[in-house]
Amino acid sequence: EIQDRYVTVYDSDRSRVILLDRIAKTRTTISTEDLVRITAQARAAAETRDQQQRLGILAAPELDADEYSISYGDARYQTKVEAPSDAGMTVRYGQFVDLASRLNLVHRRGLPPFARMTLSQRIASDGKIPKETTLTIRRGVNTDRFRSQHAFISALSEADRKQIDEIGGMLALYHEVPLTVTGE
Repeated sequence: EIQDRYVTVYDSDRSRVILLDRIAKTRTTISTEDLVRITAQARAAAETRDQQQRLGILAAPELDADEYSISYGDARYQTKVEAPSDAGMTVRYGQFVDLASRLNLVHRRGLPPFARMTLSQRIASDGKIPKETTLTIRRGVNTDRFRSQHAFISALSEADRKQIDEIGGMLALYHEVPLTVTGE
């Protein structure tokens, strides 16, 4: 995930996520084990059924033709899916969504990750990948919709390879700093 200042490397093979800050020239490494532990603690902190429902912990995916959905509180995810050309894509994409969702919990950005993780696990277990995902959030009388489209390409372009080499240099040269979580 590449932004102007920040780069996030999801390294499932080494069970870690690496956050790079281009301006500060620093990197922070978070183990997958730590992300799982933090998510489990947040799940366990939701002690009542009402808290679990509000956080999407109890949400269950629904399937209608080629569209999966999951709803909780004022949020609804709808995902149109397809069968990938390579079955390994389902596993890799599922790992990416899982790690990204857990990382969002650590960053305290976006919605609680539980429903999204449940939906992604269901899609992956059915051997599918998303083509398009729509998130609808009702806020009183207003409704916000966010849509993403996915294109899975099996080969890297020359520009992709150049970015990978640049990020490899950052991984080697940037100074390691510990994770700091806002509000602690």
